Amino acid sequence: MILLASATAFSCGSALYEPVPADARGNTSYKNLLKGRDIFINKCGNCHNLYIPEKHTAGEWSLWLDRMKNRAKISDAERDMIYEYLILRAKSSDIKSDEKPEKN
Repeated sequence: MILLASATAFSCGSALYEPVPADARGNTSYKNLLKGRDIFINKCGNCHNLYIPEKHTAGEWSLWLDRMKNRAKISDAERDMIYEYLILRAKSSDIKSDEKPEKN
């Protein structure tokens, strides 16, 4: 059963975007993006099917990671690496950071 779970995580993981050096920006290194992807595949994928990064916005990923951090037994540093990886391809939010929502 463990072998099956590992094979499933590997097959799903191989379809996930793999960062390239040009993705590294600011304080996020290429090495940490690769680690974030690996942790996402191996820790998150051990318990459930992986969601593609494009499924959620950066804000939604942040909430999900905060909710799942203790269950997945990941450190704050690992959570941050996973987050930095996921937001490379996260779905755009409807509100841009320089826009304010309309008041009704």
